[in-house]
Amino acid sequence: MFDELLIKRLTLGPGRVPGGKNQQFELSGLTVFVGPNNSGKSLALSEIYQYGNPQPSESWRIATDLEFAELTAQEVEETLKAFKVETLDGNLYPGQIRYRCRQNVYNIAPGELQYAFQNPKDQPQRFRQFYLPNITVNLNGETRLVLCNPKPSGDLLQPAPFNTLQVLFTRDDLRVKVRKILKRAFAKYFIIVPTSQGQLRIAFADREPASPYEEQGLHDEARKYYASVVRHTDGHLFNTARARVTFSRMSVALAVQMKGLGF
Repeated sequence: MFDELLIKRLTLGPGRVPGGKNQQFELSGLTVFVGPNNSGKSLALSEIYQYGNPQPSESWRIATDLEFAELTAQEVEETLKAFKVETLDGNLYPGQIRYRCRQNVYNIAPGELQYAFQNPKDQPQRFRQFYLPNITVNLNGETRLVLCNPKPSGDLLQPAPFNTLQVLFTRDDLRVKVRKILKRAFAKYFIIVPTSQGQLRIAFADREPASPYEEQGLHDEARKYYASVVRHTDGHLFNTARARVTFSRMSVALAVQMKGLGF
């Protein structure tokens, strides 16, 4: 899932250059923008990311046109499986599923999504609305930190978590995968701390939780484990300069991993 090229062709405009011409590029699996300061690199990336809006602005200055690859039948099936919300709610019409896209959940027929995902030229608005937001992330200086900020814990019994920490806290398999990646990168154990009622917070621990019961509980054993982690950073999860640097680096790894896991 998400292993194939998403954007096949990109057209870059001249920006503010008088008399400049558009340039079209055939993209490979990895595309890097290189240029001096204020040459439009960040603006181009921002405009590409904004294509994930259902009705993107038509006043692009740099990324004037994108051509997206069509999904295969298998990729469509995997996408629907990854973002389908299991629910016992009786408000669905026959043939509909509940489909999550970023912070929203839609009741929609899977056939409509399948056609849009396999025909982005014919259904650009639906492709932008229901596919792009789930598989793109904008990692600029601000969003890298926001990604790993404390998140509302919400009602963890609901079938459709609305943020990455809710998903990770309730999915042991995903949390273990993220922990293994970050352990190799930072020699610390990624954990989610639920002791601040109403919030979930990220921390690094010197010791891996003995079990999901220890990591996810609020009983005495779990509270002692969390207390040892918080004390390690002077009472705050990311209080020191070194921790903030690590936090920023970790957010990039976490964002990439969450996209790869289908969130």
